[in-house]
Amino acid sequence: MPKLIDLTPVMATALGVPQPTVGIVARHARGAGLITSKGRGPGGAEMSATDGANLLIGVMSTRVGIPSQDVGDAISLVRSLVLRPSSFDVYLHSRDAGKVRGPLAGLISQLAWKGTFGEALDRLLSWQDQDHSAWKEFMVSIPVTEGQRHFRVSISQGTSISANISFRISEAFAIQFVYEASEGVNAPPHTRDTAGYGDLQTRASIGPNTITSLMNFLQSPLQPPTPADRP
Repeated sequence: MPKLIDLTPVMATALGVPQPTVGIVARHARGAGLITSKGRGPGGAEMSATDGANLLIGVMSTRVGIPSQDVGDAISLVRSLVLRPSSFDVYLHSRDAGKVRGPLAGLISQLAWKGTFGEALDRLLSWQDQDHSAWKEFMVSIPVTEGQRHFRVSISQGTSISANISFRISEAFAIQFVYEASEGVNAPPHTRDTAGYGDLQTRASIGPNTITSLMNFLQSPLQPPTPADRP
């Protein structure tokens, strides 16, 4: 199984960000107890899907303006974002929902029952079957929009922090799971006051290549990473 020393360069390659940047985020996340800690270097702890998800959230958070020293608070907040109930309701009541079959239907159903963004991202990175055939079939099933397969995971920072996982099933039908802070949950102290900024948002997004690269590495550490999406 991969160690943090292995995951850091893979994450940097997948996201197209400098490895030292990922290393700084990893250090702060580990210090906050959000990445498994047991020794260092080759003898360090094995990385789980949750460790990979937390590091990914941490790096993406820095791309929407959160200082690297505050990624511990940011990871905890983003992981706790709750699925907006109407997200899945729209999908269930769509006349096009019946067109979603096979691995894609299974994945969407599993994500819909994960109440928080952190749980959903963990599920994405740990989704597996023999030889990843279901994931490969899912990847092929995603339509190509403007030269790229439309599957996005995003974190947005504006007057509040939100996240979403979206799929475009066809030119006329898309599914978007939106995750927001629960009522009464306060943003961490470092989150900037955006009252004077209107509804301006900063967003970091990744696509299927990044998820595939991280999934393959976490589950099959001997498979080399490939450059993918940039936040």
